[in-house]
Amino acid sequence: IQAAILLAELEIFSDEIKQRRKIAKRSDELLGRTNVSTPYIAPYNTSVYAQYSIQSDNRCRICGNLARRGIPTAIHYPSPLHRLPVFQKNRAETKFPVAEQLSKRIFSLPMHPYLTEEAQISITHALISSLSKEKQPTMMTAAHAAT
Repeated sequence: IQAAILLAELEIFSDEIKQRRKIAKRSDELLGRTNVSTPYIAPYNTSVYAQYSIQSDNRCRICGNLARRGIPTAIHYPSPLHRLPVFQKNRAETKFPVAEQLSKRIFSLPMHPYLTEEAQISITHALISSLSKEKQPTMMTAAHAAT
């Protein structure tokens, strides 16, 4: 039964990846005028955007405010990998400052191929209102960003 379901899913997989990329591009545009860091994909690479992860020094406040509005977020690696118990034996006091910094800043926003533009704009508005009291640039809608 599972194989039959997966075969049916495989037929639409390519379309779902295209849709995820379209959604990620729109998120990049909507968040481009904020002080959060959006994903960087090198020109010679591609992404299927299994997650849409961003970075902010205000992660705790943003995630808490989004949760109060019913918008889920995810922190996939709250500790850098080198701090996990499985790696402690072989670590030998090695420093990984970038991993340390990212583990405190990175989190994922909702991402799936059926995320509507309206939901995406709502998520972005909620995120922007969660940012620090310092003045944020006015948010553009995806339609404005395209013009």
